[in-house]
Amino acid sequence: NQAMDAAIENLQTFDGVLKGLCAAADLEDTLILVVSDHGNIEDLSHGKHTLNPALGMALGAHHQQVAGQITSLLDIAPAVESFLLDRVE
Repeated sequence: NQAMDAAIENLQTFDGVLKGLCAAADLEDTLILVVSDHGNIEDLSHGKHTLNPALGMALGAHHQQVAGQITSLLDIAPAVESFLLDRVE
């Protein structure tokens, strides 16, 4: 199906971007967050959001601490704010 082929191509492009970002970044000093507001690439039979869990990845500096603060979309901004404020102090 063409929609799945396009989805796979988009994921492969994203994978390349993420690989390049990780290679270029100093992961001892840089936090990379990848988040999605919903999951639906696994079911392209409709254009609506699914109820499946959304993607979330934390890579690099303090990734375990930040990831441990995130259990829903509502937690992302506070976790990022906390990370940034801790870095300023």
